[in-house]
Amino acid sequence: AMMPMGTVYADKDGIATDRLISYYEARAKGGIGLIINEYTGVDDVDSIPTTRNLRASRHYHVAGLERLVEAVHKYDCLIFAQLHHGGATSKPALTGRQSLSASNVPAAPGAPEPRPMTVEEIKAVEKKFIDAAVRCKMAGYDGVELHGAHSYLLAEFFSPYFNKRTDEYGGSAENRARFALEIIDGIRK
Repeated sequence: AMMPMGTVYADKDGIATDRLISYYEARAKGGIGLIINEYTGVDDVDSIPTTRNLRASRHYHVAGLERLVEAVHKYDCLIFAQLHHGGATSKPALTGRQSLSASNVPAAPGAPEPRPMTVEEIKAVEKKFIDAAVRCKMAGYDGVELHGAHSYLLAEFFSPYFNKRTDEYGGSAENRARFALEIIDGIRK
């Protein structure tokens, strides 16, 4: 299995390019049985961690993702998309907006302070994850992985360091996992 590694080979709108597709196709041709492709953005409004990152946030991304899946499947290789939201690690310089997070704890010392999400925003981002998973299914992916590491949004909700919420999304481990579990339930449905 090939673990996800960012290539920054998508175009400026997050669409899979020929270069990105060739990169993954070469690995499938080399004999890998499963590729989990690089972090794939679910939100192109509040989550832009870098320029040229792959995305499944809009319907127009499906055609490029479908080309990627077909190139990998030619070699009997499975492919999963790693669905991602940057949360506090998103770059306000790229979005023009204050980053979203579970709380107002910066992703790193000296990093910009994020804005705690409202419950309505949490529900909206859950839907973005679910919609991105549906787009991946439309493109022919074999599965999705939720990116819950590296201080990205899901990890921010899991972590008692980043998550200072006092509502149903904070406090206990069960509450801190609620965001991710609601996303998983929505994807399954």
